[in-house]
Amino acid sequence: MNFFITNEEAANILQIERGVPGDASVAAQLIGGLTPTEKKIVDYLAVVAQHVSPLPPPPPQNAGEIDRAMRPAWDAIAFDSVSVEEGAVAFYDQAQSILVRT
Repeated sequence: MNFFITNEEAANILQIERGVPGDASVAAQLIGGLTPTEKKIVDYLAVVAQHVSPLPPPPPQNAGEIDRAMRPAWDAIAFDSVSVEEGAVAFYDQAQSILVRT
C-alpha cells in the first residue's frame, strides 16, 4: 500500500484515477500534468481539508459482535422474557466479555 500512497512513479501512473494522493508532496508533483478539471478537484479537496475535523477513533476490537448481541437482548426485553434490568445486565456482561477477548 505504501507504494500506491507515497511513490511518485505510482502517482504518475494512477494520476488521480483513484482519488487525490494523500501524501502532499506526491499530490503537488502531479499538479502540472492534470487537466483543468482535475486541478479544480485537487483545489476543492485542499479547501475541504481545512474545514473538517480529525477522524474519530476506530471502534474497539470486536465492536461488530457487540452490535449483533444487541438484537437478542432487545428482543428478550421487548417480549418480556426478561426485565429491563436483567436484560441490561446480561447485555453489559456479554459486551464486557467480548471487549476483553483478543
